[in-house]
Amino acid sequence: MSANAVIKGAGMTSGNKPSAEARITDATLLWLAARCTLASKGQELFKLRRKVLRGFGPEDVHDLRVSSRRMREALKLFAPCFPAGGAGKLSKDLRHLTRLLGEMRNHDEAAAFFGALAGEVDGGCSAELHAFTGTLLARREEAAAELAQGLKRALTRSFRSRCRKLVNQPLLFQRPENGTDPLAPMADFAGSAVASRYFAVEELIPAARGLKAFDAQHRLRIAVKHLRYRVELLAFHFGEGFTELHARLKEYQDVLGQMHDLRVFLEMAEGLSPECRPPVAAAVEKKWRQLYRRFSHLLQTESIYIAQ
Repeated sequence: MSANAVIKGAGMTSGNKPSAEARITDATLLWLAARCTLASKGQELFKLRRKVLRGFGPEDVHDLRVSSRRMREALKLFAPCFPAGGAGKLSKDLRHLTRLLGEMRNHDEAAAFFGALAGEVDGGCSAELHAFTGTLLARREEAAAELAQGLKRALTRSFRSRCRKLVNQPLLFQRPENGTDPLAPMADFAGSAVASRYFAVEELIPAARGLKAFDAQHRLRIAVKHLRYRVELLAFHFGEGFTELHARLKEYQDVLGQMHDLRVFLEMAEGLSPECRPPVAAAVEKKWRQLYRRFSHLLQTESIYIAQ
């Protein structure tokens, strides 16, 4: 199978399901899967960059942020297939961009949350929340200007060139120091690659069960996110079970993400007037407890178990 044939079908659909034309399988050699996956994710990254620069729409910003995270996960996953340090340097370049995109996303989410909350509280607090929402939207405009500069600094022709150079330098006849065999089929690599992310999640679950285990829940959210991206990159390995597994991971990530957002919103509410803080805090706490009950139910009924 040629590299070009694999590249054409290696992407993901907008719904994060494996493309119908995906050509990477468990039988594909590791070096070829690595080369084609990175090429595909790089193409996706620059395509979304152009969309963001055309208008900085919330959905486009979100899609580019997810794409940058997928690219970084792919670089980490396949780093052993390329010269030492090459993948890590590209990932480091993307880290600042991911942070800028995250700041934009935070402004979008906070403005939507406090704008909706303004319709749930009474009296002068409603007017104050509308004004606060306006402030958040103004900050978003400032963040958009900073992001525009960040996009020009991070996703440059030089970055594209270095990415292409890395993709074209797989280690075919020199086994990496960690023992990874680039000439092995993906079936020999995918299982352990996913397991390492899965065990990180499994270790965090006991501590995250507590009602006020905010830090553990935050760390679990990050671990689930990394596991989801890795499962997406290796979707072919799970066959028909991918859809169910991906939906389960997405639900965990969504619930934990919303729980984390509410803690951030509660901190932001400290900037409100003394009269407005208590009702807002009460509303946030009520929403958080609802999400916590959903999270607890997931832990009891939807185990994050990966059948391979």
